[in-house]
Amino acid sequence: MKLARAAGAKYLEACSDSQLVVNQVRGDFEAIEKRMAQYLNLIRTIGQTFKKFELKCVPRTDNEEADQLAKLASSLTTMKDRSIILLTQEHSEIEEVTREVLVSTNKPCWKDAIKAYLTTGSLPLDKKEARAIRIRAALFTMIPGDLYKRGFSQPYLKCLDPERAEYVLREVHEGSCGNHAGGRSLAGKVLRQGYFWPTMRRDALDMVRCCRKCQEHANIMHVPAAPMQPIPNPCPFDQWGMDLIEKLPRAIGQKECLIVAVDYFLKWVEAEPLSEISEKEHLKARLDEAKGSWVDELPGVIWAYRTTVRQSTGELPFNLIYGTEAVVPAQIGEETLQIQQYKSNTNGVERRADLDLLGEVQNNASVRAEMYKRRMAKAYNTRVRPRNFQVGDLVWRRSDVQGNLEKLDAKWEGPYEVAKTIGSATYKLRKLDGKRFLGLGMPPI
Repeated sequence: MKLARAAGAKYLEACSDSQLVVNQVRGDFEAIEKRMAQYLNLIRTIGQTFKKFELKCVPRTDNEEADQLAKLASSLTTMKDRSIILLTQEHSEIEEVTREVLVSTNKPCWKDAIKAYLTTGSLPLDKKEARAIRIRAALFTMIPGDLYKRGFSQPYLKCLDPERAEYVLREVHEGSCGNHAGGRSLAGKVLRQGYFWPTMRRDALDMVRCCRKCQEHANIMHVPAAPMQPIPNPCPFDQWGMDLIEKLPRAIGQKECLIVAVDYFLKWVEAEPLSEISEKEHLKARLDEAKGSWVDELPGVIWAYRTTVRQSTGELPFNLIYGTEAVVPAQIGEETLQIQQYKSNTNGVERRADLDLLGEVQNNASVRAEMYKRRMAKAYNTRVRPRNFQVGDLVWRRSDVQGNLEKLDAKWEGPYEVAKTIGSATYKLRKLDGKRFLGLGMPPI
């Protein structure tokens, strides 16, 4: 009956092989059971929307095709190559009607005023409000009992109340045909399906923000959350950075690990091959191509680094340590003017003078390094988008902290509760059960 009404039928003749149902609709029998009485009232209510409605009783043999169609939906196990359109009813007709009545009587809806104006011509007493409704109602029309809006993406968009709008959003977003699209994309998809309500975009954005799956698989935020905090370097060899590298191709002496230390100020590098490193930090190494002979190649790599000008200081690391530039093998094979003018009897005096002047060279390098850090921090801070949290806030934590994230795994895990603020963009987290604390934050820069 609803399908016939939606198709615009004015006269309807229905058939049934149940004498009980036919006689109850005609009024010959009384519906004693409560559930049967509710169905009877529903049929009579829908029947009044037609100019003429008649229910006839037919023999069971004449109703076999209708029975087969009624049983078809439950007998199908696949949706593939289906040529018969099925109507899926998720709720009982009685429950649907009861819920619609409760919604319409208990909660005011945005479409009530427009619907009342189109059906009965009633308007509010306020002239400005009445004029606004008349202008707005020009975009709407009534199609047997339902309010539709004339749209651009579709000729007619069905207007939904907040409860049905939430159902449609959730079904389109995360249902069997949902793809967990973004807010704007979700709103456009709902429009293309033929639905409308005034707050579509805002509701779609809110649903995406609250969707657990969308939060778990959200893109990693590469925009920094706090300004850069450069580490001061007061003097040479005061602060070192260390990298632990494994597993390299096994070399002579069972060496397959490497520990590298770099001085923060002079950029002087030291490296030592080892047989085993207890820490489980896996870093990329530039010695992979050397295979098993990487131990023999290590001194050459280290000296190449020491004799290359560092951008931060503008000096060679070797020069900042010894006060002079290193002589590379190429200068021995093809002598330069420096080699040709070398005098052993005066070299010692000049070297001691270089060492006496080394402090000035290091001071100049320190100034250049500080200026370099400021320029780098200034460029970095232009990209900062502050994300500050308070104690008690719920946050998500990146899942790849341990480095074992698979391709289809969730990028975020949680939510966790912020238990304590430690520093800039650094927090102490705990699970929602309050038992385990986790340290989380940006590494110092």
